[in-house]
Amino acid sequence: MLVTEFPEKTDWELVVVYYKGENEPMWDLTHRRHLPFLTGIARRALWNSTVVGRDIITEMTIEFCHYLEDERPKKFCPNKDKVRRYLGSCVKYRAFNAVKKMKKSRGLVPVYGNSNWEEEKRDSLEVGKNEIQFLRNLFEIDEIYREIRKKLDQEENEFIDLWLDFGGKGKSMKMALEMDVSVEEVNNTKKRLRRKIRKIVRPLLKNLSD
Repeated sequence: MLVTEFPEKTDWELVVVYYKGENEPMWDLTHRRHLPFLTGIARRALWNSTVVGRDIITEMTIEFCHYLEDERPKKFCPNKDKVRRYLGSCVKYRAFNAVKKMKKSRGLVPVYGNSNWEEEKRDSLEVGKNEIQFLRNLFEIDEIYREIRKKLDQEENEFIDLWLDFGGKGKSMKMALEMDVSVEEVNNTKKRLRRKIRKIVRPLLKNLSD
């Protein structure tokens, strides 16, 4: 952890000050207090590109600081006990978008309506050896990402974030330790969420490929 300028304040107390129009608390959260954590999330999503990851974190912070005071509670709305995880979700979303743009620029992402596109995304619904790719493939599409996040409740979204952070298959034990639950409960939640996400995205995939 880098040295924070507000060692006496909790994450949530910094958010409260940020809501009052001060920008320094946000920079402290993203570039001092939680920079290693956020960089790690961005690096994993961006094929270990630390430089690009830092750029994403900086751009995100600037965006948050540009919000007017009365907009801030609506635009940046973490749970008071889970500010770091919320920031991680924000970084992750921007990293997925960056990956998508890079793939498009290299001709690696099929355009909507391409006959291969529907087949590839249908395949992503079948969780195989790399279960985490199931989520990453779907989250590359803005409409699907937003719909999944909207249809899942807060606890489910937090579970998805943790799932992505730990990298997917074979990480149930680490997730169980982090959540203070049994491995069986983690695996059952994964199965339930996979079924729920399939139900959410099937009509979306059909619409996007028409």
